[in-house]
Amino acid sequence: MRQRAAKAAAEDQTLPASCIRRIISGESPLRVYREHRGMSREDLASASGVQSEQIDRIESGRVEVAAGTIMVLAAALSISLDKLS
Repeated sequence: MRQRAAKAAAEDQTLPASCIRRIISGESPLRVYREHRGMSREDLASASGVQSEQIDRIESGRVEVAAGTIMVLAAALSISLDKLS
C-alpha cells in the first residue's frame, strides 16, 4: 500500500515532456502546472485565495510576485515551491 502511494505521489510530480518544453521555451511555469492539473484561473483562485486577475498578471509576467503568494499557489497546485521559482 505504501509503495503504491509513493508511486502515485511521484507520478503526480512528473511533468510530461510537452509541459517541460513549454517551460523551457519561456512559458510561465504557473500556467503550465495549472493547465497540467486541469485547473482554470478561477479554480486556482478558489483553491489558493489569490484573485484570478492576479494569477493572470503573474502568468503573463506583468508583476513581481511576493514569496507568500508563490507559496500558496504552489500549495494549491500540490507542487513544491521550487517548481514555480
